[in-house]
Amino acid sequence: MKTIAVPHDAFVEQNLNKEIARQSTGPIRAKDIILACQARGIQCYVTGGTPRDWLQHQMSTDIDLSLACSIEDAARLLKEEYPTVDPTLFFDENFGLIAWGESSANHIDINILRDVHDVTSSCYVPRSEIGSDYLTRDFSINSLYYDPITNIILDPTCVALDDLNAKRLRLISAPIVVENYRTISFRIVKFLIKGYIPDASCDIYLKNYLARDLREYSHWEFDAFLEHHLVAKGCKLDLYLDTLRSLAKLYQCEDVFLTRIEESSYMKS
Repeated sequence: MKTIAVPHDAFVEQNLNKEIARQSTGPIRAKDIILACQARGIQCYVTGGTPRDWLQHQMSTDIDLSLACSIEDAARLLKEEYPTVDPTLFFDENFGLIAWGESSANHIDINILRDVHDVTSSCYVPRSEIGSDYLTRDFSINSLYYDPITNIILDPTCVALDDLNAKRLRLISAPIVVENYRTISFRIVKFLIKGYIPDASCDIYLKNYLARDLREYSHWEFDAFLEHHLVAKGCKLDLYLDTLRSLAKLYQCEDVFLTRIEESSYMKS
């Protein structure tokens, strides 16, 4: 486990102080939820793209928390701390996820810490430490954990900071994740249009799984991905689709891409 110092930027405090909901006594911030977890002895990490953006001296558009407790305990904490409001946008008991906030564009994702061996089970069992949680993620640069108690970013891969500085996209998902998830191809493209350079792991993945992901990711899942990751954030949808088509052509599955695009509501509008 590698440790990384948190940049002394205003972005960190701005993210943690961002209002995600409001009650009669005032705003509810991400920081308030973290403090509530700490008061109850629940280990809480800020994860994924948030610490990645901080290390690039940027304000993060998303705030993800990973808690060392069950998702039911997390939901109970929110109800007890904020009894007069319930801005729950999404609750998935099996996956261990709560999307909580005033809107899809302004909310916080609360996750349990997961074990990679639960990928093929009907539900994830909450874990008390990072363990193999990072292997359920996609890239090294998204496998960072900010500990608000120590004010340190933890890097279980030990290569995330080097990859971030080099704008290198390295796939670190466990084989069981690769076999069972269908979003990795689409997430690779998301980072390609941001200027990241894919390493050999991404090439191997696309060669083996791009056609599968295009074929087996339903059109409504594909549209939901485009909406959440691109349209809602003002990203260039045309550039994304052009890049995806170029990859489909390169990896000899352009026909599958065209079928998927024809079914997309974005192409019908």
